[in-house]
Amino acid sequence: QHSLSRALQATGLDGFFKVTRSAGQVAAKPSPEMLEEIMEEFGRMPSETLMIGDSTTDMEMARKINVAAIGVD
Repeated sequence: QHSLSRALQATGLDGFFKVTRSAGQVAAKPSPEMLEEIMEEFGRMPSETLMIGDSTTDMEMARKINVAAIGVD
């Protein structure tokens, strides 16, 4: 979590993310636990959520709970 926070602060992107999850805070991907926790915190359903990820495990995680996903390289 600390490295993610530092990276977001260093790039000036921290203001765009009210909630984050990273490795070590939840079960390993492709477990959808991190997405489920974030959706719960915002009161959102899978149909209202978009996962943007950079790995096949990110896409698999989203697919497991019917969340739309976009892969980036």
